[in-house]
Amino acid sequence: VRAAAAALRDTLRFRAEHSLDDSGAGSHARKMVLAKVAPHWPGGLVTSIAGGSGVYYFGYGPLRPRKLMRDISESELRTFYLHFVEGMLAHMNAANGRACPTERWAGPVEVHDLRGISLSTHFYPPGLAMLARVLSLGQRHVPDNLRKERGRGRGKGRRRGNASR
Repeated sequence: VRAAAAALRDTLRFRAEHSLDDSGAGSHARKMVLAKVAPHWPGGLVTSIAGGSGVYYFGYGPLRPRKLMRDISESELRTFYLHFVEGMLAHMNAANGRACPTERWAGPVEVHDLRGISLSTHFYPPGLAMLARVLSLGQRHVPDNLRKERGRGRGKGRRRGNASR
């Protein structure tokens, strides 16, 4: 319980620091960052399936970590990623509704396409490290991950990480 409370406090601080709950989050500057980073982002919502789950496709072949670092800052990538994740959460909230029991919550379906990945074009440690730092924010601060990993007991028959959807 202490770990869950600490994770929740940390996430609330993080959300306030990045203005994720502000109605003014659609500022002109933010829109400019989103437009700048969008061409570099490897994925997006492609459809929804029965039950409302969004299907997100990520194609990594065209991703170029060296170009990514040259064209955008880590702060810009973070802003875009947080916007993307908030969009995923909004889609899940709309699909599930407030009265949906936790055990029936429909989460996203993610398809990760690794075709076209090669050491010569994708292995650039500084760019991959920046991408890893930004993507790790979702693991630490996305409410769906907090609910699954830290916020629920592991009762009988429940394995670690089993989301019981």
